[in-house]
Amino acid sequence: MSISKYPDGFSDGVAILGMPVLNLYGGDVYWVSSDSGSADSTGQKGDFDMPFATIDYAIGRCKANNGDQIFVKPRHSETVTGVAGIALDVAGVTITGFGRGASKPTILMDGAATVTAAVTAANVVVKGLRFSAGHADVASCFVVTAADFMLEDVDFIDNAANENWLSPVDTTGAAAEAASGLSITDCTWTSVDAGCLGFVKIVEDISRITVERCVLNVDLATNVRILLVTAAKDQRGQLLIDNFISSANGNGVTSISDNATTTANSGFVVRNRCKHLDTTTTHLLFPAGGIGACTHDNQSTSVVTLQGFLLPVVDS
Repeated sequence: MSISKYPDGFSDGVAILGMPVLNLYGGDVYWVSSDSGSADSTGQKGDFDMPFATIDYAIGRCKANNGDQIFVKPRHSETVTGVAGIALDVAGVTITGFGRGASKPTILMDGAATVTAAVTAANVVVKGLRFSAGHADVASCFVVTAADFMLEDVDFIDNAANENWLSPVDTTGAAAEAASGLSITDCTWTSVDAGCLGFVKIVEDISRITVERCVLNVDLATNVRILLVTAAKDQRGQLLIDNFISSANGNGVTSISDNATTTANSGFVVRNRCKHLDTTTTHLLFPAGGIGACTHDNQSTSVVTLQGFLLPVVDS
């Protein structure tokens, strides 16, 4: 038996004894693919056999807080240009890409350094996609101004030489605490461009920020941080755990966060690993002044054959 909710979206798929195989939730499902049969039009169903051509169009078909899902087929590719070229403006939508390696859905963010995917609705999830910077020093990929945004298994890469991200995730424009609940898990950022800055740019007070099991191989960067934080802004309830940073710079700035002096900071910074080339001085995971969080088992090394040393040192 086939179950659907046209024209509002392909909902459940095949059911056995009334139990949907594809999903067990009440929201609608839309498919996206760049295959030749795909199109963004009112006549397109957006189901598995007649998918939409772009993610942004599929988002526009979703209903707020309905638990709607957007599934992106393997080998999907699309080019996005302009500010808010992808508008994540429907609350509660989850976008899931399928595929690994060369078949992972890839979105080229191109046209200018201002191209973005704008997150203006709460509780949005993006996972299983790859975002490629198609211009020199693209300021950011995701601009997050709404609460509880989640990235999972998302890759940020350079499209070509001198086409790179400065900060893949950015909260510029968000009011204080507006971007709270930001969660980034199992993501990667790979670049050989010297202009790269920080993985997540924080410009206002934020609570409940998680960066977990992310790998940053930004080998030619001169200023790599997990969190690039505006001075005197609070990071309450942060969890920075099991992240890996590789940088070929030697000027002592690779760190977990560059805002460690705000006494309201709180949370946990645990089991992060930094590799760098600063052989002249202690390579800080956090600037002086304390991060206002429980720090444990973080390691840093400038020698690739060594396992690194603990920062901060073990307490007595």
